[in-house]
Amino acid sequence: WAERYMECANDLKKICGEHKYEGVCWIDRPDVTPSTKQSDHPGGRAGWHPGNRVHQLKGRVIAFTFLQALKEALSIWNEANNYELSDDQWHVTPMYEEARTKLNQIVAQGTCHEYADNGVDDLCNFPMKARTEFTPRAYPSFSNIRTLMHPKMLQQINPAPDVIYNPPDVFNPSLHPPEDAVDVLSIVEAGPVYQPVLLPDYVTDYYKKPKFETPPKVPVGKGVYLDTYAGDDWCDGSVDSWCNRGAKDGCLLSHHNDGRNGLKFDGYSGWVVLNLPDVRNGLV
Repeated sequence: WAERYMECANDLKKICGEHKYEGVCWIDRPDVTPSTKQSDHPGGRAGWHPGNRVHQLKGRVIAFTFLQALKEALSIWNEANNYELSDDQWHVTPMYEEARTKLNQIVAQGTCHEYADNGVDDLCNFPMKARTEFTPRAYPSFSNIRTLMHPKMLQQINPAPDVIYNPPDVFNPSLHPPEDAVDVLSIVEAGPVYQPVLLPDYVTDYYKKPKFETPPKVPVGKGVYLDTYAGDDWCDGSVDSWCNRGAKDGCLLSHHNDGRNGLKFDGYSGWVVLNLPDVRNGLV
C-alpha cells in the first residue's frame, strides 16, 4: 500500500495525482471546539509538489538505511572482545577534521571568495554556531534567540501563543494505512516504550546559556515582537511535535512545523540586547 499510486504510467497519472495527498484539518471531538473555522484539508497542495505520501515513502527508505547501518554497528560491537572498540571505530572527530582540512585546501578554487563583499566568506573557513526562531529546530527551548537575551530584555518580549488543547489527537485515518496493509507505526509501537529526547544530557553544553554577569550597556528595547507558532517549544519536527495548534490556526491537525518565524522590530523598537557565548575569531 505504501507504494500504491506512487508510480503510474502516463495514461494513469491523473489517478496518481488524486491520491498523492492524505490529510484533513479537523475531526470532531466532544472536548475541543476550535474557535477558528477549520479548512477541509491542509493547504499547499500544489500540482508540482510530490505530496506527503511520497515524502513518507522516501523518509522510510532513508530510515531503513540508517537502521541497517545501526544494526551493523551493533553487530561489530557485539563481536568485539569484551565489547571494547578501538578509538578509530567509534570516534568521528578525526574524520571531521580531515574533511575540514581538505575543504580548506580547495576554498581558493571554489566560489567562497565571491561572497567576500557580503562579509560571509568566513563561513567557508570556520565552523559556525547559530540560534534561530525558525521552526522546526532541534531542542526549541534551548536553540532560540531569546535564550541569548539579558533577563531585562527578555521581560519585554511577548510569549508565544498557547496551544488550545494538549495531546493526544483522536484517531486520524489519514495517518494510517488500510486494515489489510502493513502498519509500520504499529510495528514500531509494539517494541519498547518510546521516550522522546527533548532534553538530552549534552544539549545544555552545546547551547550554552550566557551568564549575564554585568548589566546591559545600552537601554533594552521595548518594541520587539515575537512572531512565532503556538507551542513553539514543541516545534522540533519530530513525530512528537505539538506545534501550530493555536486559537487562530485553521488546520489544527496539520500542526505544520515549517515557519519563517522571528523577532520583529524597526528603528523605533530600541536595542535588541544579546549576550553571545563562545565568540571566537571575532566573528558574529
